[in-house]
Amino acid sequence: MNVHYGPGETVQSMQIGSVAITPLQIKQYLPSLEKCAALMAAGRFRIIAEQGASRLLLQSESKVVALPPVSTLIDYLGGIIKHWNSLELDETHNVHSIAGVTLEGELARVNYRGAWLEYEVSPKWAEESLEEVFFWSDLLSNYHYRVGPPPRDGIVFDLGSYHGLFGIAAAIDVGPGGRVFCFEPDAKSRSTLEANCKRNDLTNIEVIQAGVSGRTEKRSFVSLGGLGSCLGCQSNATQDVVQVYSLPDCCKIAGIDTPTFVKADIEGAEVEMVESCLEWIKGLPSTVFSIASYHIVDGESTRIRLEQAFRKVKYHVSTTPSGHQTTIAWR
Repeated sequence: MNVHYGPGETVQSMQIGSVAITPLQIKQYLPSLEKCAALMAAGRFRIIAEQGASRLLLQSESKVVALPPVSTLIDYLGGIIKHWNSLELDETHNVHSIAGVTLEGELARVNYRGAWLEYEVSPKWAEESLEEVFFWSDLLSNYHYRVGPPPRDGIVFDLGSYHGLFGIAAAIDVGPGGRVFCFEPDAKSRSTLEANCKRNDLTNIEVIQAGVSGRTEKRSFVSLGGLGSCLGCQSNATQDVVQVYSLPDCCKIAGIDTPTFVKADIEGAEVEMVESCLEWIKGLPSTVFSIASYHIVDGESTRIRLEQAFRKVKYHVSTTPSGHQTTIAWR
């Protein structure tokens, strides 16, 4: 990894192998990348190419670990190093377990609050399952930052559920007296989500075939069959038309008055979702919002506008300092 600095010691560009990391990616993942660069400069880790550069390996004195493609690597290299001591590898240097999560074939197993949960994942873990499997505990910690997990008997919205990482754990949190509503517009992700709910024999979780945004309408949706599917973004990938709901209308669809806990990771639509219903949010008695804020929209981190919006309606606001950046808002 090469790091090039500009005026005032600001990071100007980075490179992994022959791949240049864009300025927006640097802005988004700078703390993690700088830490990795420092460890590599100190000689503790190095990235090497194998098989004609078709595969990257992360090497230390004690281990050699296969890395995902650079597009995914940028997000998670810091997490791999963070959990280095807990890594267990298979014979081909792929991760078998990390931070208490074990991959067995196409299943990931993890013990959460005394319950063994299983998640169906992609067999090509580096492509799609890294987030939900190997950094499961980190992601949950960020969604629970400052406020803890959803309360017993609570009502939870999991907006942008993907394969159910958060929603399935939330079903354990709230118990049989609570409810979890998972909104997921991507057909492939929703199919895996439904299979994971069935696999874990959960009866307090409901999957809703819809997206969430600023208003209730039909919207163009880029379906990538997994991470990165998004509303209204420009792409050559398959585009579908999906139903989306505003937050207040999500309550109507779920048949509830107000949620206890709202988690959202909807690929940049979080700002529109929140700003469109601030008066409604202002009137909520005690709802906690835990919203992914690592996206870049119009050249700006969504964190900035989310923090401003919640402060406008007198919520306490705090954003996680590292990892899967999440903005928490609460009364």
